[in-house]
Amino acid sequence: MTTGPTSPTSGPPRPYAASPSGSTRPPTPQRPWNTSPWTGSPTPGPRDPRTVAVAEGLRRGRSVAATAAEAGLGARQLHRRSLAAFGYGPKTLARILRLQRALELIRTGLPYAEAACTAGCTDQAHLAREMRDLAGTTLGAYFGAGDADANSETPQPSGSSTTA
Repeated sequence: MTTGPTSPTSGPPRPYAASPSGSTRPPTPQRPWNTSPWTGSPTPGPRDPRTVAVAEGLRRGRSVAATAAEAGLGARQLHRRSLAAFGYGPKTLARILRLQRALELIRTGLPYAEAACTAGCTDQAHLAREMRDLAGTTLGAYFGAGDADANSETPQPSGSSTTA
């Protein structure tokens, strides 16, 4: 039987009450969901006005430094708040938002190169690299225009069992 902590004034050790799962481990102290596990201080959530301002600034294509200045935050503060609210730093957030914007534009029928430039990429190759790095796939595969059928109409050479 597991026993609880003792102190000189508390008397003999007492057993922990078993939890509904049958565990006899001491209960884990609960902390509010919106506090940092390291400091216990409140973490900025998505409804924090500064966090919203940061996301909007980056979505508009502003630099991380300009966005931090607009929000009244230093670079380190911005990075900490971004990690807490989004799970990654502000530069990565800016890249993700730029990619999302480019994908929205492509869905409306804009060619890849034009969508890339409108969204803030330097060229179509930049957009293709961002897509591969952030989403792990290519633009063609993502939009179903992959080259899976590219060789399907190519006739097979005589005596060959593979496509040319």
